[in-house]
Amino acid sequence: METELAYKLASAVWVALLAVALAAAIEALAEFLLGMWLDFLPPTYQHLKTPLMKSTAALVGVLVAVRYWLDLFTLIPDVPPTEVGVVITGLLLGRGATAVHDFITDYLLGGKE
Repeated sequence: METELAYKLASAVWVALLAVALAAAIEALAEFLLGMWLDFLPPTYQHLKTPLMKSTAALVGVLVAVRYWLDLFTLIPDVPPTEVGVVITGLLLGRGATAVHDFITDYLLGGKE
């Protein structure tokens, strides 16, 4: 029984670390690859840079979460992965590492860090 609990805890820690690492990678890649090209927009379209960056990062985050079936809600005991959880996880991944960290500590761990 204790071994099963330890395994679940270790799995939850790995899922949380993976989510933060993926979020940081997606955020950095979107900024590096897309941000570089958006700098060449004419001045009249520069106001579109931020929405395009956020939309692209969100799309990439959802695609990664769907491809690897990542659901942060599975960190809650006895909660199976769902399509809605995967999409929400993808949106969090696209939002960035800080958003994922805040979500995990505030909502999934009840404000404990």
